[in-house]
Amino acid sequence: MALGFRYTGVSIAVGLMSAAGFALGWWQEGAVRPGSPAGGGPEAWALPKSAAEDFARDVKILTARKLFGAAAGQTPGVISVLPSAAPAPVAAPPPRWRIGGVVTSPDIQYVVLLMQQAGEPAGHLEIRRPGEKLPDGSTVRSVDPGAVTVDHDGKLVTIKMFAPN
Repeated sequence: MALGFRYTGVSIAVGLMSAAGFALGWWQEGAVRPGSPAGGGPEAWALPKSAAEDFARDVKILTARKLFGAAAGQTPGVISVLPSAAPAPVAAPPPRWRIGGVVTSPDIQYVVLLMQQAGEPAGHLEIRRPGEKLPDGSTVRSVDPGAVTVDHDGKLVTIKMFAPN
């Protein structure tokens, strides 16, 4: 079957354009391209430097954000304590704290607390297991992947994790 004049012309034009592109690329093989260093070889490229890790900055960001949900009407990770009728004198202010996360497995259950003492530039982490006291005097009763249950003055309070904002 013979090709028509139009098909032959288009085929020749496409072939010539392909050959011209190949020849132009071959001809510019050693040329310096705009934005590339002189020499243009692989030795001119270097791996970018990674940012230095700043743990104190990361802890500050985590303590400033409300990462987890809380029981109705409470700030996430913080259980307020009502003052007693006769407050005892306190030598140092109580630490600021919030729940930073939970760790659960068949053998291990604990709560990670982000703690910050007055005058401390960055917080530190503490671990509480079921049965241990929180900084406000509450007791951790259970730790589940989705919630932490605490006993606060005889009342069980469930703090849900990963609640939508």
